[in-house]
Amino acid sequence: MALIEWVESYSVGVDQLDADHKRLIDIINRIDAAQAASRSISWAIGELADYARYHFEREEKMMQDAAYSDLEKHHQRHGEFLEWLHSVQVSLRMVPDAQFHIGSDVRDYLGRWLTKHILVEDMSYKGELA
Repeated sequence: MALIEWVESYSVGVDQLDADHKRLIDIINRIDAAQAASRSISWAIGELADYARYHFEREEKMMQDAAYSDLEKHHQRHGEFLEWLHSVQVSLRMVPDAQFHIGSDVRDYLGRWLTKHILVEDMSYKGELA
């Protein structure tokens, strides 16, 4: 069973951003599946970092174009997430076996972060972006 399942209450009302969020959910669920099967999660963490950067840039550009008032706060939250993700990547490069010890914590954090970020922070711009 998937760690996170897309539900319509996650929709921010922008098809492109909803599709991005679905993709992020898919990557997080693949991390969960790899961890549950005692397989490497490093590749999926890298994919998540790349896609998160892509998504954050797109989302922030839309916010900027819409003159969204909380853009700076949102940008800061994105930066904090990317810093955390980078620290996980560094840890996994330095100690590859760490993935078997921190994998479930990483997976749980990602699930909580994404759903909270969408349901609280992203919902604040719902209806303001086109």
